[in-house]
Amino acid sequence: EIWALLFPYCGDIAMKYASMDAMVDHGISEGTYAEIFTVAIQNAAIYNSDIMSIIENALTKIPTECLISKAVRLVIDEYGKGTDYRAVRNMLVDLTSELGYFQAPANIGYVIIGLLYGEGDFKKSIIYAVNCGDDTDCTAATVGATLGILGGIAAIPQDWRDYIGDRIITISINGQEVYTLPKTCTELTEQVIRNIPAVMSNFDVSLSFTDGKTEIEDGLIEKFNNKTADNIIKLTKYSYEILNFHPFTARIEYDKYPRISLCEARKVRIHFLNNCQETRRLNFRLILPAGWTVGEYEKTLCIETKANQENVAYTQFVDFDITAGEYVDSINNIYLEVSSATFAQPVIIPIILLG
Repeated sequence: EIWALLFPYCGDIAMKYASMDAMVDHGISEGTYAEIFTVAIQNAAIYNSDIMSIIENALTKIPTECLISKAVRLVIDEYGKGTDYRAVRNMLVDLTSELGYFQAPANIGYVIIGLLYGEGDFKKSIIYAVNCGDDTDCTAATVGATLGILGGIAAIPQDWRDYIGDRIITISINGQEVYTLPKTCTELTEQVIRNIPAVMSNFDVSLSFTDGKTEIEDGLIEKFNNKTADNIIKLTKYSYEILNFHPFTARIEYDKYPRISLCEARKVRIHFLNNCQETRRLNFRLILPAGWTVGEYEKTLCIETKANQENVAYTQFVDFDITAGEYVDSINNIYLEVSSATFAQPVIIPIILLG
């Protein structure tokens, strides 16, 4: 929901950042499709109040053959038939039986049960989702956030608001060390809102808040939407992208699961996309753990301008054949230093191999 709200009306930017978030612990898999799907729902909920419509639109953003899509379509079909939600819940368990518990497809199905069978009622929706069991903190949070986007704080019944209150109480983050943490939901909301114009300006979108009617500049939605989702899905399974380098975007690809044993070799490929309107000459230096080695690799690369790469994105890359030494840690950090005459300082790209 944080990505959905930071990029209002620009669903594909939200999906791009949500996918990067998901890649941290899911790679390119069902968990990533789950996050793309839910961020598409919640971004659309900003301007569309029809639950079924935003669910069906979100389905167009993920592969039809993935289990997330199959689970969602199962719930939609059975809801249309009037099937009891408990029976639908059991169908989802059967559909995803090979995965076991605490997996994305069944739990996304439980979210959709909550949103459809709850029919807009906050209490009913949350309770339907939670009663399905399994990963209930996540399903309740996703249903609640979606209904909150649709209806604001007024969507939450007064008795629940009175009981829960506005304070944020968490053991997940050490508030004694991080002094800037918001202490209330209201403060968190205001913090998010303050950041929206800043992150949108990164994409040349001028945005300000007023009490008047929302105005969308011509072509804004078309500018960002219907492109990114396909690009995310086309990523290889063991890959991730780094977007926070202004001069370029980097995509790191492993040839297989990123685990390495003693003295084993592993190929890593790094693709580059120039974000600027001039050709850039990049210089590389690989920094390895003690005792590790790397084969010969290109020490320099000229990346074409963004305009010249419209239809050939990520065709420019550098390959590294990395060999582990006689000591391998549980997490092995490798760094690619990228320098250029046009950079004020080198850029460091992290590469991680598990032991």
